[in-house]
Parts: sequence; structure tokens; C-alpha cells
Amino acid sequence: MMSLSPGLNQFMVLLFRRRWLIGVGLMTLCALFLRTYQLTDLPSGLHGDEGVAGLEGLRILREGYIGPYSWPAHGQPTGPLYLFALAEWALGPTILAVRLVPALAGTLTIPLLFCLLRKDLGPGVALLSAGFLTVMEWHLHFSRIGFPVGTWPCFVLSAAAAITKAVERPNWVWWALAGAATGLGIYIYNAYIVVSISVFVFISGYCLFSRTITGRRKWFCMSVFCLAFILANIPMIRFAGDKNSGYFGHFKKVSVLDSDSWRRIDSPIKKAYFLLSRYASFWGRLTWRPEVDFVDAAGVTPMVSPVIILLAAVGMLKSIRRHRPPVVYLGIILVLIVPVAAVASMDGQYRRTLALVPFLAMLAALGAAEVSALVRTQRKAVRWIITGGLVVIISLMAGRSLQNYFIKFAHAPVQKWVFCQELTEACSYMTKFPPGFHFLFYSNRWSVDYETRQFLAPKISAEDRSVEFGRGGHDTSIDPAKGYPVFVFMGRYKLNLDLVRNNYPGGLTASGTLTSDQAYLAYIPISSQCLKK
Repeated sequence: MMSLSPGLNQFMVLLFRRRWLIGVGLMTLCALFLRTYQLTDLPSGLHGDEGVAGLEGLRILREGYIGPYSWPAHGQPTGPLYLFALAEWALGPTILAVRLVPALAGTLTIPLLFCLLRKDLGPGVALLSAGFLTVMEWHLHFSRIGFPVGTWPCFVLSAAAAITKAVERPNWVWWALAGAATGLGIYIYNAYIVVSISVFVFISGYCLFSRTITGRRKWFCMSVFCLAFILANIPMIRFAGDKNSGYFGHFKKVSVLDSDSWRRIDSPIKKAYFLLSRYASFWGRLTWRPEVDFVDAAGVTPMVSPVIILLAAVGMLKSIRRHRPPVVYLGIILVLIVPVAAVASMDGQYRRTLALVPFLAMLAALGAAEVSALVRTQRKAVRWIITGGLVVIISLMAGRSLQNYFIKFAHAPVQKWVFCQELTEACSYMTKFPPGFHFLFYSNRWSVDYETRQFLAPKISAEDRSVEFGRGGHDTSIDPAKGYPVFVFMGRYKLNLDLVRNNYPGGLTASGTLTSDQAYLAYIPISSQCLKK
């Protein structure tokens, strides 16, 4: 029998000795499948903010460096947009290119979480954490939409790895890397400031109470961390410091402290109660009473299973009472502080707190481990009953999460509305025409210059004709110099089809289907008389 080569033999021995390698590999493949299956069709359509990400990626391909901040979509850091540019360079300006970046970043988050936890918490807890994250609808949703925020958890885990390594080994190099990694997060997402605050709370607490780093070494490491943090932030600091940049205007637009609800509260005690109630409400919206966010369609179904929340609570309480590795305490601080971003803003509670998702999965796995430890102290029959019940509950939770996303969310009219399925179908229709046609666009919701159209159908000749964006809604005049006319009607303007038919009889009608309704109606006059009018 042919023997294996020594190198291959050693690899096989290592592989089967560490069976968790197979487990995390299969988990990563599962995550990749869930995050790329029908990626261009679910969510349905292409959101305007996804169109912005695609357009900015194309601008980077044309111009190169575009600075640390981008103003379309109300302003966002440009870090992930360079990855979007790379995807569009490889795949072209397509829905797949825009959504592939968050999908791959979301997939990479799974083995990253495992690697971060394996040494300190063991392969069992690490693998269960990765499993919870793989099927958690919160993470799954933002890994499948072309928003730059989808890359956030992956980056936070990378920074957490450097931070925990720094506090375990008081070497100035690791502290510099940790500071730089923490500072670079400002180029990922606007709400990253809450993560920075959480990290500083963790670092400060660790330096105060840890016995592994004392005296002058403590202050030296903290100084290195802060210096690296500031140096990494210099481009954004310079941009924000420009009074004409309007950087802080973005935060003012979404801040609850600038809302009418806040101004009407005249008592400090009532203001504190208002903020605390919003904090508690945040956790309720995640699980028991979800609310739809009409910017990203999150909240159609619960973003997190109550099982995860209950296990995470157990894991957190037990960890506080016991001595745990630094990564656990960093995770607890993040889970407790990051929701402040949702409390302080008027919307976007799900995306502004996305950074805590991997650590919520970690705490839930620790909670499951605590339950398992409790089971081991019981009699054999009781152990089998409790263990079997826990396995069934976790399996049902995973199945329910996938059913919520791929069935309930997929068929929810609100997600099709949020992700502009009607406009996306209309864009697909308009791109089928050769040059020389001119589209007269009637829509009460979108302008023809909306980013979805600019990204998906950039070369068409078109103009707005609606009351909301154009020339009165009932204008059916034609300018032959602009090209052969094609009327496109959406929303309430579909009723205008009969008017155009009467004015230009003998034309062809087309429609885009959307479930049992029509996404759009189009009319192409074919009579030569239309050009004389």
C-alpha cells in the first residue's frame, strides 16, 4: 500500500488530533453559503445607499485616494469603500460586486472570532460562539447588504485581538499596534466612537487593577497606546477640524439630544429616565418586540433570539463573578456600552450597534458552557434530559433564525420597498435599450437621478416628469432631439398610461412584475406621428 509522504502524514495527524479545525472549516463554509446564497436577489433590489457605495467605489477607481470621508448618503468614512472599489474592479459595477465585500467580511468574522477565543476559552466555547454568530440574523442581514457597516464586526475583532494581546504581554510594540488598530476604526463607521470609548474604559480598568503591569511600565504602555491612537486618527482629525467640512453636522442630524422629544423634557431626572428607558427599549427591540428600521429593513423579525440573550446574560453574570481572560471583559464592556449609540440617535439602532454582535455570541457560548458545567453535577438521567433539551433549544433557535431571514424577511413587502425593488426592475428594463432612446420618468418616490439608477443604469438618457421631481406630472410632450421617447411610470403615475396612449396611439406597453402587482409600466410610441408632436 502506498504510504503518505512525511509532510502529508504530519498534516493528517495534526488535522485529526485537532478535530476543531474541521469544525471551524465547516462552520466557515456554512457562513459563506448563508451570506452568498442568492446574494443579488435577497434583499430584493438595490438600496440607494448601496448605490452610493458602488458609485464611490467607481470614483476611487477613477481618482484614486478620495480622502477619509465621503459625503453622499449623509456622510460616512471611506475605509471600506476602497474594498468596494477593488470588488468593482474585479466584477464590474454590479449588485454582486457591491454586496460581496460585506458578505466576505461577514464570513471572515466567523474564523476570526474562533481564533480570538480558542486559546483563552477553549475550542468548544470558541466553536459554539462562531456557530451562534453564523446563524444570528442580525449579523447575517448586514453581511448581505452593500452597506460599509457590514465590514465593522470583522474589523473590531481584528482590533480586539491586538488589544487583548497587548494587555497579556506588556510589550510596547503590541500596545502600539492596539492603539493604531483602535484608532483606524474611525475610518470604518461613524458610530465607532462608542467602540473607542469602550476600549479606553477596558484599557484604563486593566491598567488600574492588573498585577501583570505596574509602575512606570503601566504609564509608558498607556502613552504608547494613546500616541498610536492619535497618529492613526490624524487624517480624520484634520478633516473634522476644517470648519467647512461639516463633519460634526452628521452627528447633529441623528442625535436624540437635538430632537423635540429631548427639548420638551425639563427635569434632569426625567432626562435620565428617558435615556435609561431607551437603553432598555433597545434590548427589547432586538428580541421580543422588533421595530422595522426603514433605512436598512432590519427588524422585520427579531434580530436576536431570546435564547441568545438569556444565555449571554448567564455568561456575563458568571464571568463577572469569576476570573476570566481579558477578551471576556472587553466583550462585556462592549456589549454594555455600544448600545449607547442607539440610545443617543433617533434611528439606525441595529446598524449603529453592530460591533457588539460577535461578543454577544461569545457571552452566549459562555452561558451555554455554564449550563453544561451545571449539568455535569447532576445524575446521569438528569444530565441526558437537560443536555438534550439544551441541544434541541439551540437547534430550534438556529432553524428559526434562518427561517425568519430566508422566508419571512424574503417575502416581506417592507424589505422590497426599502431596497427599491421596483426601481431596480425599472433600471434593468431601461438598460436593455441601445443608445438613442430617451426615458421620460414618472415616479412619486424616486428621482431619475437617485443613486440606484445612477449605479445600475449610468449611461441612459433620461429626465424626470413627476410633480415631485420634474415638470408637473401630466406633461407628455416629446423632444425628438433628445432621442426616441420611452415613457416609464411608477407608483401612482401608472395611472398616466392611458393619457399617453391617447396622445400617442399605436405604441407598445411593457411592465415589470412584482409579486401580483406591476413594478413599473412603460410605453413606447411606435407611430411616426409622435415625433411630429
